[in-house]
Amino acid sequence: MADIAEEAGISKGMVTYYFGSKKNLYLYLAELCGKIFVDAIENYFDRGVTDFFDKIRMGTEIKMAALCPLP
Repeated sequence: MADIAEEAGISKGMVTYYFGSKKNLYLYLAELCGKIFVDAIENYFDRGVTDFFDKIRMGTEIKMAALCPLP
């Protein structure tokens, strides 16, 4: 939690204040990551794509959109 606080430019106490515990912080981050991936799938998934290799490319593009969103 100290590393997260340092990177965010806040005190460790503030991280603890908002999340209460490491477990709550972890659960928040897991939920956030899940939401990011679901949003990327909803935005980029094309059911009309039937070619196997095009589906692989689409899956890669969805992953990239979730991991490296463009501004």
